[in-house]
Amino acid sequence: MVINASNLITAVGTTVADTGSKVAGTSVPGVGSTTTAGLGNTITDLGNAVKSLGDGTAAGLGTVGSSANPLNPTVGSTSGVLSNTAAAVTALGGAVTGLGSGQLAPLAPLASTLGTAVGGVGGGLGATGAGLNTTVAGAPVQQAEGQLSSAINPITLAVSNTTQTIGNATGLGSPLNTLLSTIGNGLDAAGVSVSAATGDQVGKDVGGVVSQLGKTVTSTGGLFTGATTNPLAPLTGVLGPIGGTSASGGAPIPPLTGLIGNLGSLGGSTGASTPGGVASLLAPVTALLGNAGSLPGNSGTGGSSGTSGTGTTGGAATAGGPLAPVATLVGSLTSAAGALGGSHSGTAANTVTGLVTGLTGGSGGGPGGGTASSTNPLAPVTHLVGGLLGGVSPAK
Repeated sequence: MVINASNLITAVGTTVADTGSKVAGTSVPGVGSTTTAGLGNTITDLGNAVKSLGDGTAAGLGTVGSSANPLNPTVGSTSGVLSNTAAAVTALGGAVTGLGSGQLAPLAPLASTLGTAVGGVGGGLGATGAGLNTTVAGAPVQQAEGQLSSAINPITLAVSNTTQTIGNATGLGSPLNTLLSTIGNGLDAAGVSVSAATGDQVGKDVGGVVSQLGKTVTSTGGLFTGATTNPLAPLTGVLGPIGGTSASGGAPIPPLTGLIGNLGSLGGSTGASTPGGVASLLAPVTALLGNAGSLPGNSGTGGSSGTSGTGTTGGAATAGGPLAPVATLVGSLTSAAGALGGSHSGTAANTVTGLVTGLTGGSGGGPGGGTASSTNPLAPVTHLVGGLLGGVSPAK
């Protein structure tokens, strides 16, 4: 749509410029040729300024989404707009000066003074345009354009997605698109007919303006209907793939779970109700510490009331691992969590004694019945707690 609108601006500028050329060659009774030529040149230069803006917009903002710096051509065209405007003002000064000739000769002193003043303004605008051209070509402006362009691209996409989503959701997008297409195609056909019906260049230009207006109206309908894209797709792509699935098979927070999955090896499906589900909550920690301290063994399976689960030893801890004691402790915690996942029919003391047994690494029966491993760093503490709980009898 932006490109069509830019082409419409260019078509208008072309029409104005060609109109100025006709005025410059027109003879007006009582007015000298200098004045008519100055007026014609003024109109032509103004038309060229409009054309410069249209061309710059098409080459710049018209490429939003496909160009890394769409602002550069558009901002650069402003110097051309200002330069052509300066030329128009200068030409107008010449036209004013020309009023003091021929039948209007008595006005020569005043016309000359005013013409010189207007011409001076045009010269000042010309100098400003040249300076602006140098400024916009400098590194600071180029850098600022790049930063703004990086923000404009996603904003434009988000606005387009929003209007299309509203149109699709309300059901008005497709009918409105059809209406605008009908109007636009009608204007386009009318413009082509006007251009073909006249041999005058200005007439052809007017037909071109009408035709381009129709194309612009038609393209506007695309703002309200069509497929939408996710404006956050670049961000979610950077954060990574899905790290797990939910009970419903989906991924509620794909970027976050993907990141956690990559850092902590958090995999598999969640949401299933299994006895070992509690132990799986510590899986990322045990996996991380297991790599650093050679975590021994697997988590145990749930046993009967008052006992810890049985487990198979996956290997002894590395004696020299700096995190081996911590890894052993976390491994025991997951074993105890696995034991808690089994069927317990006792009181709360059974839960505590089961946890203590898991901490000691034993597989014995009641409280205090297990023999603590000599390598367990918490053996003295667990012996003491086991002794304190030894007198608590489970409920029958």
